[in-house]
Amino acid sequence: MLPDTSALRVLKPLALAGWMALAGGVGACAVLSGLDGYEIGAESSASGGGGSGAGGGGFLPTVGASGGGTGGQEPAGGTGGAGGGGIVDPDVGCDPVDPTLLACFSFDDDDAADASSFHRAVDESNLAYENGIDGRAARMNASSYIRLGASADWNVSAFTVEMWFRIEDTPNDGARSGLFDSDGRMGMWIRDEAAHVSCAGQGTELSGGDVPLGTWTHLACVHDGVQMLLYRNGVLLDARDTTVLTPSNGTVAIGGNAPSGDPFLGLLDGVRVYNVARTDAQICADAGRTDCPAP
Repeated sequence: MLPDTSALRVLKPLALAGWMALAGGVGACAVLSGLDGYEIGAESSASGGGGSGAGGGGFLPTVGASGGGTGGQEPAGGTGGAGGGGIVDPDVGCDPVDPTLLACFSFDDDDAADASSFHRAVDESNLAYENGIDGRAARMNASSYIRLGASADWNVSAFTVEMWFRIEDTPNDGARSGLFDSDGRMGMWIRDEAAHVSCAGQGTELSGGDVPLGTWTHLACVHDGVQMLLYRNGVLLDARDTTVLTPSNGTVAIGGNAPSGDPFLGLLDGVRVYNVARTDAQICADAGRTDCPAP
């Protein structure tokens, strides 16, 4: 347990009418680089903003059949735009022959089996399964947990932890919910009622704004041996120099704290742990974006 240092596929059309009521200049909202969680809809050409002319391709990037879209198409929406970094349907599956993949959970068979080549033993309890961002997802409540046993694999100098999540209840102020925790080494958290995301590792903590309830969000924490980096929806939020992390105390928890506590309340999908630092382009692609830098 780290010390607390700060102490779909569900189709859902975007409701445009409320946004249009904001009027003039809201096209700027459309270029938020996809930081506000993904809505899932039939098209991603959903709106261009009001009267600014640039459009930007929608207030939120959407997961849908038409990818980036064409910008504003509503009467109040200026001249449209290039699509605002369109989103395609993300692939959250597990590659069973990828030697860099230390653990992987797609939940597509309505179980919490590790689908990496390591096929690690998993201790899990009180999980339910339903449609996720792609395929199936695990629903976690206050008594749910997913735990992996101690392994030297968790102590690699470079790593990436990434996942999709949909939070449905936030922790109280001063508290946290665990997304991933390698006991005593590093963890990914949602903090306080404002639902701030963070990645922490032995004296270094990165943070990056809040995430909306009931909306799918992609989060990734990367350590390359020199820096720790935090990404939300494929966009880099924070990066700081850090030291090589000391070995884990043992267990790994998904959807909570290791060895126990700090439960996550909501849905998890596409949980992946790598023994390499994934690149900006890879993280962007994993988040389902179409405006990624060249590999």
